Amino acid sequence: MSDATVKKKLKDAQFSVNPVTGLITASIGDAKVEVSADGKTVTTYSKDGVAQEIAIDAARAGEGTQISLSKDFSAAVLNGVTIKQAADGHLVIAAAAGTVVINKPPPANDTAIAAVKEALEPGQTMADGTVYAGLSADGKSRMFAMPEDLCMSETFNEAVKTVSIVNRQKEYGHDDWQIPSLENLRVLQKNQNEGVLKGSFKTAASSGSDCPDWYWSSTDGPHGADSARVVRFADGDENWYPKDFNRLSCRPVRLVPIL
Repeated sequence: MSDATVKKKLKDAQFSVNPVTGLITASIGDAKVEVSADGKTVTTYSKDGVAQEIAIDAARAGEGTQISLSKDFSAAVLNGVTIKQAADGHLVIAAAAGTVVINKPPPANDTAIAAVKEALEPGQTMADGTVYAGLSADGKSRMFAMPEDLCMSETFNEAVKTVSIVNRQKEYGHDDWQIPSLENLRVLQKNQNEGVLKGSFKTAASSGSDCPDWYWSSTDGPHGADSARVVRFADGDENWYPKDFNRLSCRPVRLVPIL
């Protein structure tokens, strides 16, 4: 067996399902694969090409959406279509006779490539209960948010301690939660009405040191590390507050680099 035919591991593959159409999208390395709900149409976006095989006994998707990985993580089965990736990067698609496989090259520009890799819709609930919030401001990571704010308004320093506790407890199965940077908080504010994110943020003002309609970022204020930049989600206005006085809202996020 040549090196080119050795199958790569798919441990870093990411999958999403369109709840309306049943279309499954898989991001595998630099490639994207779309499999229709009935498993009869496969569209790939791969600069390394695609090889198609006939799997006469391929399972059909008549009983609902199906996603599974082989025990050694060398293959994914999506609605009855088996997908592998060879060592040289090309995809191997094994499906029942009659399945149409269409290969399209990935777009040439960086923005379009990022859109292909994204494959998820802001506001979409993930299997772990977190919510996809969009691409990070620099376009290099997918940003996932908790479905709700921290339980109460806190000073920045208090919020840092709470996020530390959240990570020790591995909320939603993860220990890399963080207070978003100002740039990523802007993304979160922009997408606040998408999908299940809608209505989950505080937009009502208060009085005194409690400002629940403002959200903390991890970016220092203009006068140094004693303050932090903040965003009002009702209108996107920006300001800065001392880290140890005002009590604001906080929505932890985690960043997953796009490979």
